Amino acid sequence: MIIDGKATVRPVSLGPTSGGRIAVTEGLAKDDEVVLEGLDRLREGREVTIVKEGGSQNIPAQRPNRGG
Repeated sequence: MIIDGKATVRPVSLGPTSGGRIAVTEGLAKDDEVVLEGLDRLREGREVTIVKEGGSQNIPAQRPNRGG
């Protein structure tokens, strides 16, 4: 989930599936924004870039600074 442009982990309960979609029955509010791509690079508190559906922009979550 995203709060103030930063990722936060929240436990959810999953419900039935249909057509490749899975219902979330608990843990999210109606207008919550959820990260769907770049999850392997995501960590608690990391800044994320929101790209609205249908947008031509494709910006992955930032990688941590590893020095050098």
